[in-house]
Amino acid sequence: MDALIIESLPLDLPNFLGRESWEKSFLAAGVLRFQRNHPILQEFLYHMRDKFDGDDWGANGPKLVTEVMKQFCSTDELKKMTAETCLGITLFDPEAFYLVPWKAN
Repeated sequence: MDALIIESLPLDLPNFLGRESWEKSFLAAGVLRFQRNHPILQEFLYHMRDKFDGDDWGANGPKLVTEVMKQFCSTDELKKMTAETCLGITLFDPEAFYLVPWKAN
């Protein structure tokens, strides 16, 4: 299970994804929603085509989403990624989808 959904998803938002955690500087690839033909979808595919790494699962998930979003939003800082700076893509805090840590302390 990649995410635990305990409340309704924000279906009034056409484009969203979540941060993986506060400790890591990665966006998550487990829960995302985009409008059909949103330009970032094509960027995800180009990135996968050019940089696929079968030896690193994260390279094709959280790292892919994070790198593409950094380019797409013109910032390396996740906190500066907003719907206004990222063509309508809302980023949720880790608590929205990832209440249970993926790795035990």
